[in-house]
Amino acid sequence: MISALALIIMTGCQFSQKHTDVADTATSDRTFSGYLFGRPTDKQIRSWSHKCDSLRAQWGFSLKPGIYKTKKRMRTIEDMELAFIENKNLELRDSIIFWKLSEYMPNSEYQLSEYVRFYLLDIQIQNLLDYDPESQVEMNDWFGMHLAFKKAKTRELFRRLVQSVDGDVAQMLRKEEAQFEVYNNAMVKCYNTVCGDPSFNAGSVSIMDELQVQYDDYAIRDQSLESVYFKIKDGKDYEYEIHKQFPISLIEKEYDDWINSLKENDWAYPLEERRECLLEDKREFLNWVDVREQTSEIMSGEAKEAFDNATNTIRKGKLRMLKNRYLGYGFGSEELFNSILPSTCEDYEVLRFELPEQFK
Repeated sequence: MISALALIIMTGCQFSQKHTDVADTATSDRTFSGYLFGRPTDKQIRSWSHKCDSLRAQWGFSLKPGIYKTKKRMRTIEDMELAFIENKNLELRDSIIFWKLSEYMPNSEYQLSEYVRFYLLDIQIQNLLDYDPESQVEMNDWFGMHLAFKKAKTRELFRRLVQSVDGDVAQMLRKEEAQFEVYNNAMVKCYNTVCGDPSFNAGSVSIMDELQVQYDDYAIRDQSLESVYFKIKDGKDYEYEIHKQFPISLIEKEYDDWINSLKENDWAYPLEERRECLLEDKREFLNWVDVREQTSEIMSGEAKEAFDNATNTIRKGKLRMLKNRYLGYGFGSEELFNSILPSTCEDYEVLRFELPEQFK
């Protein structure tokens, strides 16, 4: 059984097409003690709370905490699931997410650096999701919530970054964001086709795998936005991690090696379909990097240095994923997980790594 929440998060589908006024929401920089990103208006809170109560009854949510351990966590997660389902407007959805997180785990200070603000957001998310799913559907929802929060955080970072730069750079950043979404969609399609089993792809385990590979990709995106935005806002008080240079030629070669190694398999999608999906993934990733390079050309100073470093970090992350052949998501053998590059790997490990032949 595939959970509704997991499908909504992956496909972007909503059951309601209604738009809601987002004026004066959490992303408008209103400052309230206890809220990391402000809060919706009182009118919006009353309206949303009333809608949640109605939808909770309509959807038949449980009155018992169950795996969520506490009723407070249960109601917070229920409200957020309803936000995913009912709101097509991403800005309002994110506003509700940040508001509910701060209601669940309030912050006592509001004069915070941007780095600390987003660090505390990560703590709130970890705290809310500190429970153990039991069924496959619950696991799908748990991974889906992780991805949804990562996307919300990434969108908020992007909104604030765009507001922190001049018009020409902001325009290019919007173009870069749009191309990232095109690439991410191509990557997910590639993952499902190149790594998927068509006879098994409708199963719920593959849903969990897809959520995880998307999360990995968004985590790289998140890191790249953080380093640029925090450097702009916090200046010398913020230092980002600097890696060895990962030239784009290494990534192109890894794509080509993978494409050339594909073979006909009885259990797999047709060879040409897998090749085309991998080529599309490659094209859109290179297009994304190209737009980033165009963006860099009109930037200057510390912001440009941070942006260029972030692009190199993206290249490292992508090279790691390619060298792993997009393996290591969902369930797998201990031997597999011990044989792939973890997200915490060192630069030299990425450069030297070769996936064992039995996993290619």
